[in-house]
Amino acid sequence: MRLIKLIVILFVSAVVVAFAMVNNHDISVSLPLSEYSFELPLYVFFFITLILGVIVSMVFSIFLRVSSVCKNRKLNKRINGLEKEVEGLKAGGNK
Repeated sequence: MRLIKLIVILFVSAVVVAFAMVNNHDISVSLPLSEYSFELPLYVFFFITLILGVIVSMVFSIFLRVSSVCKNRKLNKRINGLEKEVEGLKAGGNK
C-alpha cells in the first residue's frame, strides 16, 4: 500500500511540475472595484484558485456536518421519547 501511495504522489508531483513548466507565462490580475493590479505566473494563479476552492468546499462541508449532527441529536431525542412512550403503553396494557 505504501508503494502505491508513493507512486501516486510521484505521478501527481510530476504532473504538477510539468504543468508549471508549460504555464509559466505571466498574466496580469486586476482586482474588481480597485485599480490595483499585479502580475504572476499562470500556474500560480491556477494553484491559488484551486486552494481557495478547497477552502470554500471545506467550509461548506463543515457547515453541512454541523447541521447534520444537530439534526441527528434532535431525532435521537425524539426516538428516545417515543421509545419511552411505547414502553409506558406496553406497561399500561399489561394491567
